[in-house]
Amino acid sequence: MVNFIKQKYKIIAVLFLLVMLIGLIPFTATEAAAQEIDINATYNGDDSGFIEGQVMTIAIESRTNEVYKSNFFKYTYQGGEWVSNNPMKVSDIDAIEGVYAYVGFSDINEKELNECLNYDQFITDEDNLICDQSDDLLRYDWMIPAEEITLPTAENPVINAHFIHGLAKVTVGNIVYGTEYEETPVITDVRFKGFASSGFDITNNVFAGVSSNGIADVVPFEDTTNDTYTALLATNSEMNDNNEIIIPTEWTLLTLKVNGEEKTVKLVDNPETTLVNEAFLEAGTHYTFYLKVGKNKVTIVQVLTDDIGSPFGAGWDNDAEVGLDSSAASIGTQDVGKTNWVENDEIIVELYSSKYGTQYATLIYNGSQWNLNGSLLYLENEKPTVCAYYAPCNEVTGNTMNLRTGMLYGMTEYLEASDCQVVNNTISISFEGAIRNYSRLRIVGLPNQTLTVTTTGFTPAGASAAADGTTYTVTTNGDGNAFLYGTFAKDATVTVKKGTATLAEFAFSEEKGFSNGTEHNKSYALDARPVIDGTLGGKATATEDDIKALVEQIKYYVDNGISTIIVTGSEPATFYPVTAIGVEGFDNCLYLQKLTFGSVVTSIKDGTNSAFEKVGESVDGGLCDLVLNRGQASAATEYQPDVLNKRWWNNTYWKYIELR
Repeated sequence: MVNFIKQKYKIIAVLFLLVMLIGLIPFTATEAAAQEIDINATYNGDDSGFIEGQVMTIAIESRTNEVYKSNFFKYTYQGGEWVSNNPMKVSDIDAIEGVYAYVGFSDINEKELNECLNYDQFITDEDNLICDQSDDLLRYDWMIPAEEITLPTAENPVINAHFIHGLAKVTVGNIVYGTEYEETPVITDVRFKGFASSGFDITNNVFAGVSSNGIADVVPFEDTTNDTYTALLATNSEMNDNNEIIIPTEWTLLTLKVNGEEKTVKLVDNPETTLVNEAFLEAGTHYTFYLKVGKNKVTIVQVLTDDIGSPFGAGWDNDAEVGLDSSAASIGTQDVGKTNWVENDEIIVELYSSKYGTQYATLIYNGSQWNLNGSLLYLENEKPTVCAYYAPCNEVTGNTMNLRTGMLYGMTEYLEASDCQVVNNTISISFEGAIRNYSRLRIVGLPNQTLTVTTTGFTPAGASAAADGTTYTVTTNGDGNAFLYGTFAKDATVTVKKGTATLAEFAFSEEKGFSNGTEHNKSYALDARPVIDGTLGGKATATEDDIKALVEQIKYYVDNGISTIIVTGSEPATFYPVTAIGVEGFDNCLYLQKLTFGSVVTSIKDGTNSAFEKVGESVDGGLCDLVLNRGQASAATEYQPDVLNKRWWNNTYWKYIELR
């Protein structure tokens, strides 16, 4: 290639000399004959070599009589050779002090390359600093010598230039999509991030550095056949003397839009901990990156509950239970509450994913293991947050956590797991050490009774704040207990009613020892049983007014659906004089222990049930003691007791019958 150019000009020179000799034209050479300089250009890289149409610009600097002069020569790569219409010649080769060269194309953006390759001329939108390489990637390529060019001499008039790429070539391809996308997404607006340089310093053979323009968006060349995006990025020698590209803006290599949502591709995984010299692209190197758009969704397939533990401990401490009225805390049947997991218990699992948001699923205990009902999703490499709750008042419906029908916060316990973790596609849950950060109110009533409970200053378990005036409808269990779970603040109140009949009222005042409200993890008992004072205030004999008041109280209870009444006192019902018993007078007096009549009963009226239906049924032995006036044995036949068989009135049985 070079020899051809060299021989071509030698022939012309010989012909010219012959013409001068033949014409016998006398002349005296005042300057040395111009000496031709050849160019030997080589390339080392991983591309296919020099490209047809590339232009090599060579600058020769010389000094004669302290006068500096620069001559520029251009060669074009055509047919595998570098050719020029103006090959290099110098009159004094020994005066050469520097040779500089670079290779590029001659018509980038219709601008002729000259002594300085300015990367800014690639910018197609100066306001937004966009370098559009999408039309023809190679038009933006350029090369620089890998090392300083040795000066030519008279003995060896050859410029040897070994070129490397001055830019880094980056290809992103083989795009795969995470399973978070149900269908192949649409990719648009792919933009590589590069520097907008002030240009190439041909004298020093380096990039001049970043200009004040800053960062440029490089529109890559898209190869639709191979589904790749390729861009040529400028080095930043100002920041790194080794001509390595420091990726700008926190290691952002490129941005793109996926279904209209902008995504960022980082050159490193942890930009916040990566030093500036730990991640770079080297000029002259072609990098190929395989891009995965989006992440795979991970489905929770297992919840580890081997070490789930119990948050209940030994339950609520009956010995520490506090009575809220004059009655002892041991009123009714005490209850330690839940102490272990049982069949059909449920745990609600909550998982938050930045992609899929908050999700809920339910763990159901079958007596030996927990089974997951529902699905929970997150993306690979994501760190989802997870928590779990034992909250019987709640259920999962439509991937939301809702109160069950007829339930309010405070009607059940509400415990949060002490530890929840996600590892791969498995959740581990533990309730070991979980704390009851609320108290319990045990409402003592008659068995299987529906009561209305109104509170003020009460923060229910599971709620974040108190809800004054909240009304609960609760039903006592077979032991006569109903429960509320939460915290009663100082001066909070609770009122228990059956219909309009008030069965119990209590204020958590400072005077009663509640300057800080109720204590966490402590049980309190409130007596809300319908009670009649069988001692009539300690009187030995009931007056007519006492009887009227007693009847009114019984009527008050009965009118509100209370058919069972607790009669207190060692001699709970001694009536003088009582000769007649009204309709169902002592029906369903389950807790009546002893009934004493001081007069002969001459009239008993039955309604739907016997006047003594189920009397004393819930006391020890299931029967009530009966004391009758001695004259009852001489009463009309139907009113006479069967003392021997312990029967009186419509075959009602008694624990014993005593005649006084």
